[in-house]
Amino acid sequence: MRKLFFILMFFLSSFFVKKSYTQTIGCFQQSTSTVFRDEGLLGIWGGRTLSTLCAPGAGPSTKYASIVVNSTTYCNIGILGSGVLVRYNELNCNLDLYIILLIIPITLFGYWRIKIRS
Repeated sequence: MRKLFFILMFFLSSFFVKKSYTQTIGCFQQSTSTVFRDEGLLGIWGGRTLSTLCAPGAGPSTKYASIVVNSTTYCNIGILGSGVLVRYNELNCNLDLYIILLIIPITLFGYWRIKIRS
């Protein structure tokens, strides 16, 4: 019983551990919810892009930009576009945002089964 409690606490505490990521600077265009990652000549941004949203049906290898710090410094995108400089983290889309809702009932069911056997 005591071992089960410690194992359960270990796994549940892993959900609250914050991961640290390297922040990168990019140019965010709000109209398209896109971060441009490559700064070219004369400070004009373009090239590789990263969406700030996970598309429906996106897999765990799909990456998105999680904006950490917004600024008021404007940047040029291509010839006619504009945006603001941001700091962002490049993250993978989650498999399931509600996984905790599945783990709790499974854990309670397992505990109940162990209790019945004892």
